[in-house]
Amino acid sequence: PETFILAGPNSHADPPSSSGNHDMPTQTCQCPCGHTRFEIVGRPLFRILCHCTICQRFNAAPVADVVIYDAAAVQ
Repeated sequence: PETFILAGPNSHADPPSSSGNHDMPTQTCQCPCGHTRFEIVGRPLFRILCHCTICQRFNAAPVADVVIYDAAAVQ
């Protein structure tokens, strides 16, 4: 299956919200400049804290918070 990766701190996601259905939270996300915006509906497939050197360099931090979603969840 296709997946979508959301990794911070170079990305921004509002806290999950729900319209009464706690099984399908919705997050509104955007790039740092605000030009690209999207919504993610549903729960992530999984979430990891990555300490590899690639993630450290990409995020300029000792750890990266990486969240993986099914591509169909991204609108």
